[in-house]
Amino acid sequence: MANTKDDIVIYDYIIIGGGTSGAVAARRLAEGKDHYNVCLIEAGPSHEGIDNSRMPGGLPALFQENLIDWGYEMVPQKGCGNRVLAASRGRVLGGCSALNGTVFTRGAKADYDRIADMGNPGWSWNDMMPYFKASETFHPAEWHQADLSAHGTDGPLHTEPQPLAPISEKIDLPGVGENLLDHPIVYTSYQLKDPNLTLDRFFYHSPDTLALSIKEWHDTKTGPMTKFIFGCFALKRIDKTIQDPIWEAAKSEQQCDDPTGQLPNQPHIEFFNSELYIVPPDLHPQSPSNGEGVFTLITLLCGPQARGTVRLSSSDPTSKPIIDHAYFDNDLDVAVLAEGCRLAHEVLMKGRGTKDIMIGAWPKTTSYPTDLNGWKEHVRALSGTCCHASGTCKMAPNNDPMGVVDNRLRVRNVEGLRVADVSILPILNSGHPQAPAYAIGEKVAHMVLQDAETGKSF
Repeated sequence: MANTKDDIVIYDYIIIGGGTSGAVAARRLAEGKDHYNVCLIEAGPSHEGIDNSRMPGGLPALFQENLIDWGYEMVPQKGCGNRVLAASRGRVLGGCSALNGTVFTRGAKADYDRIADMGNPGWSWNDMMPYFKASETFHPAEWHQADLSAHGTDGPLHTEPQPLAPISEKIDLPGVGENLLDHPIVYTSYQLKDPNLTLDRFFYHSPDTLALSIKEWHDTKTGPMTKFIFGCFALKRIDKTIQDPIWEAAKSEQQCDDPTGQLPNQPHIEFFNSELYIVPPDLHPQSPSNGEGVFTLITLLCGPQARGTVRLSSSDPTSKPIIDHAYFDNDLDVAVLAEGCRLAHEVLMKGRGTKDIMIGAWPKTTSYPTDLNGWKEHVRALSGTCCHASGTCKMAPNNDPMGVVDNRLRVRNVEGLRVADVSILPILNSGHPQAPAYAIGEKVAHMVLQDAETGKSF
């Protein structure tokens, strides 16, 4: 309970934003040995009682309902044919972890070592590992060879291997609102010869079966709705396959082997698939007909060059901000993502495990490109966000004029204020940012408690 004096409530710490990192930090501060009084402020509701937030199979419906989404949109993206894209952000206790695909991937070791090398001591892979593990209780499976030393055993977040895993081996801070990072993604959908290989008939054409599955989840927390809608995940470098003058020109200009800045042990592309047609309706409003089996492959760009912005639209705090991800405002991002799409298409149409079950592109009235330039057009036309917006309160040393917080997440020239969420990341991890978000919450709580014990200012 908080201390009270007359009608004033006194807290030791106030956390504004009950998102993933904020909720973790609040818990850790409150449960510490000093039992600090913590006020956690969140604009949205609790996710309790919002079934599609708690049920893994409810993710598609969750985005359609728009109950716990701020409903932000980007300004028209010139690199995407001036399309207005969604910029979903969780307006709910738990933030984007409650509006999420349940992916818990940390990214590459080099991601965090690069962050530390940028002048942010304490943020290397080895430094971050205790905080990744602190939130996790890992449930191993007999069929999965896991390095148990890399996982937590008593955290509040329960994780397990993906079931398909064995298949694959101040105050003037000009940096505020700058450095907006995201992973753009591109959709490609394919029709299969056997409709029973996908879940389309279940989701789109069997409402009674779907209702029974939702009831089963309510009653016993079992059944199809306990399953994640995505399947396999894979990481790929494209520097050995890409044949594009844009890539070669960038190499020559930068005098380097990899103009994206990715290190040799960092991927350029992530692939993941859904055994369900999940292309946003603004791109293709048509759903598969009964008897058609369609699955979607998603190609994600790691290490994007684009840097967007977030700006206030007015002095009214309830007004939506002006969000510009600046997707594909440079030719290199387009070239790398197009090569990823080309590679994936070639594997699907010619690979031993897939070529015999494929019919081809879906919708059936479409076809996929035959050269890299065609894939570039596809990238601009069928791209969207992976909802990984980050970086707008960049962590950096004092000699970086665009930095907002230091390596202990203290806002420059502001006393008693820290920022602790994925907005502090100077670069995006090569994966999904949910795991870093939990780790940031763990780390900031630890730093605050450290400072309190030593008598340092907040």
